[in-house]
Amino acid sequence: MNKRKMADAALCRNDLKKIYEERKPASEEALYALQKSVRALLEEHGYTPTIKYRVKRFNNYFEKLQKVRRGIKGGDDGLITDLLGLRIICPFLEDLDPIEALLKEHFDIVESQRKGAQNSFREFGYDSMHMLIKLKDWESSASIPHAGAVCEVQLRTILQDAWAEVEHELVYKSDIDMPNESI
Repeated sequence: MNKRKMADAALCRNDLKKIYEERKPASEEALYALQKSVRALLEEHGYTPTIKYRVKRFNNYFEKLQKVRRGIKGGDDGLITDLLGLRIICPFLEDLDPIEALLKEHFDIVESQRKGAQNSFREFGYDSMHMLIKLKDWESSASIPHAGAVCEVQLRTILQDAWAEVEHELVYKSDIDMPNESI
């Protein structure tokens, strides 16, 4: 990359960081409001899962944006759909389907996908329900560039969450090359 392109990339990154920092509080407020709504709905129906939520850190957002721009990741519309994340962690497997049904009944779900569903019962790997909830009353002027007005919701059990955390550290944040073939 020549010096001009490097300067343009840095400027773009710096501009995006400034916008991100300015708009992050509005994203945090929208996410907190959604979390409260989800928690109230689930408690009303007798569920008390652990609920975690986060706004993706700028460096992670920017890395993903680079992948989206290269066509490696992102939705069909080229947007980052996991800038806002909500994780619902249930104690038991039998809680997942009724909670998923409640979410689909009470929120505008624009996409739903079971990750890990292709694994047979003999295989153990990442397993989680991912949904994109459209944010109500979300002002496009408050959104962070290249991010959709959605929140990615992950629904899983305590054990699925533990596995996902370990796998994420091993696969995404490690310098170790993982083999592609099954062991």
